[in-house]
Amino acid sequence: MGYQRGSLFRLLLNWVGADQFYRKVTIGALPDYVLLEIFDFYVDEGHRTDIWHTLVHVCQRWRYLVFASPRRLNLQILCTNGRPVREMLDIWPALPIFVIWDDSNRHSISHVDNILAALSHRERVRRIDLWQVGMFVWEICATAMQEPFPKLTELALRLDDEAAPPFPDSFLGGTGPRLRTLDLEGIPFPALNKLLSSPRDLVSLRLWDVPHSAYIPPATMLTCLFAMTKLETLRLGFRSPPEEGGESQCQPSLARGVLPSLTQLQFKGDSEYLEGLVSRIDAPLLDDLTVTFFNQPIFNIPHLLRFIDRTEKFKAFDEAVVVVSRLSVEVTLHQQARTVGHTSTRLALEMLSRRRRWQLSSLAQACTTSLSPLSTSQRLEILDYRRRYPHGAAENAQWLAILRPFTAVKDLYVSEGLISHVPLALQDLAGEGVAEVLPALRNLYMRGLPGFGPVRIAVETFVTARKRSGHPVAFYRWEIDDASDKADCNFF
Repeated sequence: MGYQRGSLFRLLLNWVGADQFYRKVTIGALPDYVLLEIFDFYVDEGHRTDIWHTLVHVCQRWRYLVFASPRRLNLQILCTNGRPVREMLDIWPALPIFVIWDDSNRHSISHVDNILAALSHRERVRRIDLWQVGMFVWEICATAMQEPFPKLTELALRLDDEAAPPFPDSFLGGTGPRLRTLDLEGIPFPALNKLLSSPRDLVSLRLWDVPHSAYIPPATMLTCLFAMTKLETLRLGFRSPPEEGGESQCQPSLARGVLPSLTQLQFKGDSEYLEGLVSRIDAPLLDDLTVTFFNQPIFNIPHLLRFIDRTEKFKAFDEAVVVVSRLSVEVTLHQQARTVGHTSTRLALEMLSRRRRWQLSSLAQACTTSLSPLSTSQRLEILDYRRRYPHGAAENAQWLAILRPFTAVKDLYVSEGLISHVPLALQDLAGEGVAEVLPALRNLYMRGLPGFGPVRIAVETFVTARKRSGHPVAFYRWEIDDASDKADCNFF
């Protein structure tokens, strides 16, 4: 925005002249190219598809300039179920159409008719967004979407009815050659692989809550992905594990390929399916990977680990966060951006499970399977969003296994829900091996630590043992929201 304003200022300065810039000039005196620059800035900063309506109602000259520059100003007609679409299309020129469903009036026949009026102009439709529509709406709209939409670049569909019947093979004529964004959630579309084989310019692909009827074997998925050389974002999530006998691994003969533009990958499913994908791909630009596994007490992910190791941006991380919640356990690694304007590199691994013992077991597996990026983090937060639960001695070994790979951590933060777990596990290290786990630790922050009792004794024992070993640790109360600042109260 600052760059655009600077360019606009320089344009005005060149036209008026530096020596007379502050003389009074009405906007009507500005030449067309200056007005267009102002219009361009106004439309770009407005963040509304139909903000150009204001400009064309000012005067005849502005109206002419706007309609003479539809591509530069990115003019579009926004058609929703709450607008009189037929009247709009009769008034405005033949501009590109955006079709967006607003579910605030989801069961009105007249509102569905507005969407149908927009969909009837298939040659002009650029975007279709039918989000959270019910079967009443979808059954009507689907009939109007059996023919190709040759100019369609963005498609987003979400059904909130798990009992929805499968999409017919003729949906969109089975093709979408101009698609750049495809977002399908909860869509029972058995012929989806046919649709995926047509777009070559796809930039963002999201297939989420994929039902069994739309299951795509990993080999088929890879064949489609390798043709998408411009793909930057891939989000693939299944509703549940594959049915018995379903193919979840790739054929050994499938060739290896590269996704040259991919920067973000999100997956939710079973480990075998993901292993089948990453065993055959390289993504040299990837800097954001999020993996969620279904409830699996034991999982084997050698291909995922090798995929992470050969991804250049995952070589070193600054921070790690472990989150234990009621439904899952997750470890997230961050690498803060080194330059302004770049996002931080991120790697997250989540295991879904309602069972506490399986959660810790899964997390311990993830931390002890040679996940090399864990060893570079210098800051570690361990957070618990569940209610407190009784501590068992058997969990000490699991917590030590979780902490052991974090060999570079200097600052450890432990939330209130885990103050009866992590300290007691660390207490077991009091002795000659006290520095074998978290050898670089310098500062221990804990929230809600009691003034006396076994937990307090455990912390004191650990800190004292570290001091004697020549690896001292300072203890702090973690009483502030921003954990980047040390608390004032140093107990040891």
